[in-house]
Amino acid sequence: MLSTIKRKLVAGCALLALLGFAILIGFNAYTHYQAAREATLKEARLIAEREAGTVQRSLEEAYYSTRALAQASLALRSQPSAEGRQRLSEVVRAQVAVHPQAVGYFVIWEANAFDGQDSQHTGPTGGRYGVYWYRKEGKTDVIYGTEGVDESPYYTEPKQQGRPVLTEPYVDSDIKILMGTVSFPMVADGRVLGVAGCDVALTALQGMAEKIKPYGLGLHVDLLAWRGGTRRVTFRSAGQTGPGSARRGARGHRS
Repeated sequence: MLSTIKRKLVAGCALLALLGFAILIGFNAYTHYQAAREATLKEARLIAEREAGTVQRSLEEAYYSTRALAQASLALRSQPSAEGRQRLSEVVRAQVAVHPQAVGYFVIWEANAFDGQDSQHTGPTGGRYGVYWYRKEGKTDVIYGTEGVDESPYYTEPKQQGRPVLTEPYVDSDIKILMGTVSFPMVADGRVLGVAGCDVALTALQGMAEKIKPYGLGLHVDLLAWRGGTRRVTFRSAGQTGPGSARRGARGHRS
């Protein structure tokens, strides 16, 4: 009888010990999993912050170069000449040459706002004046004209608001890359006469997504358009509230 009770007690103690050991193993495994997850999340966040900083620096360079382009364009307008349109085209082209991060630069005027002679000019630079110099597949090319600009956010928003604008990211229908447009209104005598702008490639955001994807942590990148001076690139984890899905506006053809 005592032997049977003793065997039962020993068996019970062994079972409890085994159960405790299993719980300890499970707890240690969970602790190690959490530590590994936190380390992976930290590394992914560092990648996001580094790449976001790259994008932000490109946007800031585009901001200041586009502001300078708008000022130069207004200066040319104030000094009318027969070669004014060609001179402005060369100014825009020069911006593309000295800013390799840019996809292209453009200057678009309201009707008769540049030289008052839209109907007098013929050929590619005739009519309402607009010029866009851009890169595509390693080459530089130019498009003249203003087709579709009055329905495009990169033109209508700075014109209506009278201040610089960064569009939502979109995929250009011609160049086929993710980009954003920095646009500056050209203002004289209190009136918006046109818009100068820079298209900036956002391929760094795509690259960041590829780098973070293997971690499976669902980090999202937000490119926050600026209104009145606010401009920044941020990132957030899955489930956090963002500014909404990007508006993929179609770029009007400037030809």
